[in-house]
Amino acid sequence: MKAKWLVIFLLLVGCGSEVNVPPGDDTIPKDETPKKTTGTTNTDEDTSLPDCAPGVFVNCVPTATPTPSATPPSTPTPTPTVTPTPTPPPATATPTISPTPTPTPTAVPTPTPALPPSGAFADWIKNIDLKTPLGAKNIKDLGPLIQPWELIPPHWDMINNLIKNSPSWWQPKPNTTWHIQFQGDLDLERKVAMYDIDLWDYKIEEIAYLKNRGVKVICYFSAGSWEDWRPDAGDFPESVKGLSNGWEGELYLDISKLDILGPIMTKRMDLAVQKGCDGIDPDNVSGYDDATGFVLNYQDQITYNRFLAEEAHKRNLAVGLKNDLEQIKDLLPYFDFAINEQCFEYHECDVLSDFIEANKAVFGIEYNTPNEQFCPQANAMSFSFTKKVSGEMDAWSQDCF
Repeated sequence: MKAKWLVIFLLLVGCGSEVNVPPGDDTIPKDETPKKTTGTTNTDEDTSLPDCAPGVFVNCVPTATPTPSATPPSTPTPTPTVTPTPTPPPATATPTISPTPTPTPTAVPTPTPALPPSGAFADWIKNIDLKTPLGAKNIKDLGPLIQPWELIPPHWDMINNLIKNSPSWWQPKPNTTWHIQFQGDLDLERKVAMYDIDLWDYKIEEIAYLKNRGVKVICYFSAGSWEDWRPDAGDFPESVKGLSNGWEGELYLDISKLDILGPIMTKRMDLAVQKGCDGIDPDNVSGYDDATGFVLNYQDQITYNRFLAEEAHKRNLAVGLKNDLEQIKDLLPYFDFAINEQCFEYHECDVLSDFIEANKAVFGIEYNTPNEQFCPQANAMSFSFTKKVSGEMDAWSQDCF
C-alpha cells in the first residue's frame, strides 16, 4: 500500500497535478482517472503530456473524471472600507455648581529699606519694629514686615534667633510721650502714650482706666534705698540698711546682698504684674558711685541692675534704667528705655543717645532749667523731656512734646 501511494505522490509532483482523495480512502476508484492539469505555459514549445494508455503510468497523464478542485483564483472584489460609526459622546453629567469664591485682594507689601552692609545687619534687624506675635517662631511668620525674602537667606539663622528671643513686653520707641506723677490725685486725662506712677499709691482701677484708653503704665519703686513708709519696709533686715541718701526716711541698701534683696524686689515686680503695670521704673540704681556706708564696686552694681532687668522680663515687664549714666554701655542691652533727671543742667545728655541709636526711648525731667533752654535740644535728640518742680512729683508739668 505504501508503494502505491509513493507512485501517486511522484506522479503528482512530476506532473504538477492534484488528486483529491477522500479522507480514509486509500484507493483510486476504477471509474475515475486523475485530472489532467496544464503546467506553466511556454509559447516556444508544447510541453504537455499525452493521456496514458491503459496500464501505463509513466510520462503520461491518466485519463479520469476530473475531481472538482479549489475554485480558481479570481480577481478579488475589493472590500469596501467601512466607515466607523461615530460613538456618541457620553452624556454630560449636570455639573455641580460651586459658589463663586470671593476674590482675596492682593496685599500691597510694606516697603522695606534696602539691606545695609552685612556687618551692620544685626543692628539693622534689631531696629525694625517687628511687633512680632507671640506665636511667631521663624522669619516667615512675620509676613510682609521683612522683604524681599531672596535677599535674606544668608542671615535666616540669625533672624530666627532674634525672633525667638524677641521680647513680648512693651518697648517704647524714641519720642514716646509720657506723664510722670507720684503724688496727689492722679490726672487720668493726659493725652500721652505712657504714665509713670507710684507702684503703691495708685489703685488698680486707675491703672485699668488708663490701659483701657490705650495708655501704657510704668510703676515706680526704689530698688536701691529703703523707705520707711512702704508696706514691705519690715522685710528688710538691718544688715542691708546703710547711710541716708538725702531724702527723709530713706537709707541706701547694700545691693551686693542679692540673696536678701532679690526676693524682696521680685515680690514688688509680682505686685506690679497683679496691678496691671506694663513695666517698672526702679530708682536709685547707681549707689556704687555714692557714699552708701558699704564697700560697693562697679561690678556689684552691674550684677544687681542686670538682675532687676532679667527678673522684670521674666514677668513680661518693660524696665527702665534710671540715671546710672556711667554704666549705659554695659547695661543698654538689658534695659528697654532710660529715665534721666537733669542731664541738660549737668551737660551729660550725649551718652543717652546710645538708647536712641538702639531705637529705645529716653524719658527725662528737668527741675531748674527753663523749657526754652532745653526743649529744642531735647526734641532734636528725640528725647521725651518734661519740666517738674524740684521735690514735687504731683500732676503739674510742662512738657516739651
